[in-house]
Amino acid sequence: MSFFEKIVEFFFMVKLALSPICLGVLGGGFVVLTSVEITMKILGYGIMVLGLVLGIVIVWRVKKKKLATEFIAEIIATPDLDKKDEN
Repeated sequence: MSFFEKIVEFFFMVKLALSPICLGVLGGGFVVLTSVEITMKILGYGIMVLGLVLGIVIVWRVKKKKLATEFIAEIIATPDLDKKDEN
């Protein structure tokens, strides 16, 4: 794997991890900022940590099976547009 391929793979892994991390930070941040009780603030921080852990787990599971670029390419692919008109 060349240097350029490693850089692209790294960015795709970050892209995979950012979705759950951002959702966790937004959801947890909302709970933390809108609550006054300490238990709700702890719950908010827990949601943030859960988003971080979930992002890492997703990247780890995808990396175990295939490259992140292959995984995202399968998700984005539109095979129905690749077929030519059969009429």
